[in-house]
Amino acid sequence: MDPRGQYVTVMPLSTQGAVLPPGFDVTRSAVAWHERLSKQLRKAGLIERPSVNGAVLPGLGIQSRIVRIDPGKTWARFLFGLMSMLFGGAVVIEVEVQVFDQGGVFAQFSSTGRYAIAYATSGRALKVAAGMAANDVAKKSIAAMKAR
Repeated sequence: MDPRGQYVTVMPLSTQGAVLPPGFDVTRSAVAWHERLSKQLRKAGLIERPSVNGAVLPGLGIQSRIVRIDPGKTWARFLFGLMSMLFGGAVVIEVEVQVFDQGGVFAQFSSTGRYAIAYATSGRALKVAAGMAANDVAKKSIAAMKAR
């Protein structure tokens, strides 16, 4: 089925059960993730609408949960650049996703955003990794919508 023109509700990104560094604030990463996911869904012709008080609205929906965020080691990114992935420098964001409609969940998958460019601050690297994960989520979600 061609999902263009369909309404899709992107539920708020959940952090329940997520493995996060102590005191870590996911707000910037979550905002970057949602912005990129929304942009990709719009490019595919879907009409995004916000969830109202967490309610599932008629149409398609995407529910995502952060599994793990690792901000990596800034010093490793500065010293080793792309090789920093070998030394714990990469920023990693993992999410689990469910795509659903009124009939229930019709696709489940996971996605990972990984970023390890030299001279990237943790904040910048987290935003880029979140965007990379969101691009993958959008691609897989759209493919699942077309296949159903």
